[in-house]
Amino acid sequence: MKSFLRSIQFALVILGSAASLFFSSCAKETGCTDPKALNFNPNAKESSGDCQYATTQATAKATLALEIHQHLGTADFDTATIYTLANGQRCRMSTLRYYLSNFRLVKSDNSEVLIPESYLLVQPSQLSYSLPEVEPGTYTKLKFYVGIDSAANSAGVMPVDRPAGHPLGLQTPSMFWSWSTGYIFMKCEGYCDTTTTGMMDQNFSWHLGENTLLREVEINLNNLVFTASQTTNLHIKSDLNEILKTIDFRTEKFSHTMDNRTLAIKIADQSVTMFSVK
Repeated sequence: MKSFLRSIQFALVILGSAASLFFSSCAKETGCTDPKALNFNPNAKESSGDCQYATTQATAKATLALEIHQHLGTADFDTATIYTLANGQRCRMSTLRYYLSNFRLVKSDNSEVLIPESYLLVQPSQLSYSLPEVEPGTYTKLKFYVGIDSAANSAGVMPVDRPAGHPLGLQTPSMFWSWSTGYIFMKCEGYCDTTTTGMMDQNFSWHLGENTLLREVEINLNNLVFTASQTTNLHIKSDLNEILKTIDFRTEKFSHTMDNRTLAIKIADQSVTMFSVK
């Protein structure tokens, strides 16, 4: 009888050990199962939900501080001065406003780096402008458009939908025609004397717009360095005489683009020559 009981006990021990081995072999190891994670466990069969990843720090940007100096020939430009042009005609400009957009920096290999959301509304009353999202590096050229790129000009976003103070937002005087025609790229208004008598007896008005009048400017920078978290200053001369020296106010006083496209194209083409490093 005792022998029989010992046999039973031995069998139970064997069965218990086998069961333990069976359930141990069936249990799945948990852990991080993502090979991209820092704590990846190659033996894990089930995710423990605690994968850890390396944090990516954004590269610090530089800032481009622009000073745009308005000139008319060798003289500083202002809206109170009467200027005598090379052809003897005289003019005084009461309004001068224009858009510059899509600034790009060019490297020595001619690759371009876009400065995002770079829209400026330039006017004589403002000298300084800031572009804060510049990729650090050394650049040979600066490119930008006179006017608004077609994506923003034809995007269907109205000035009223822009934040207050945004260059493409509501302006006084207005720099926007309608949703179908978009922004006024350049607005020049004033008075002129076409007879050289000294009497400012004629008014003129040029409003340029439409995607076909977008013009690209390219300026040499001579390996200008932009350093992360620092500001690089650049002085640009904008000489309105590059446009006015081609104008005869007797026949070229008015263009709102659609009503005198020939004059609008002429002014847009000449606007490219206005800009240089000061």
